Amino acid sequence: MKYTPEQKKALFDTVESLMRKAGILIRDTWNGYDGENLDDGFENNGQSGGVKLVDIIKIKDGKAAAHGVPYMVDGYNSVAYDSFKIYIPERLAYKMHPVIHESVHFLQHNTLELDKNYVEQKSEDIEDYRAYIEQRAELEAHFVQLLYIDEHELALTNKEIKREFKKRLQEALIDSTKRVEFILYAKCIGVI
Repeated sequence: MKYTPEQKKALFDTVESLMRKAGILIRDTWNGYDGENLDDGFENNGQSGGVKLVDIIKIKDGKAAAHGVPYMVDGYNSVAYDSFKIYIPERLAYKMHPVIHESVHFLQHNTLELDKNYVEQKSEDIEDYRAYIEQRAELEAHFVQLLYIDEHELALTNKEIKREFKKRLQEALIDSTKRVEFILYAKCIGVI
């Protein structure tokens, strides 16, 4: 799984579009894939505008993840990232929605303080999962992931469940306070 610059541009354009649809803030240090690169300042000798090093990498095992070194840029509210990488295990590589989810983490507003306070999921227990997705970063990433699934990968065969999924999605688009419950519902019916 090696993404070309054209594939990366298409990916990030799609994620930006879904984030706007959901009313999710895109970090002010991101200027689009073709815009000025404020990321990768360490790798580009402290200069903006260098080569974009964001990449999507297939791994053998593990779980989907995203990692980069966050840093603040003078005059901006969001962090930029040095050498941001999205890791997708082979078992998930046939679907696009895990890449969408991790890409939201690259594009969403973040600060060093928010990044420091991020809490990893501890277990598969439903209450732990709820606490995990109630974090703004995960709530946004999961919701955009579900928007993508609805538009491109929804494979629900039961018409009643599919109708209920779409109804709840529309409600969560209108009322963001319903997003946690929608994500929990999607997890319970096996969509994510």
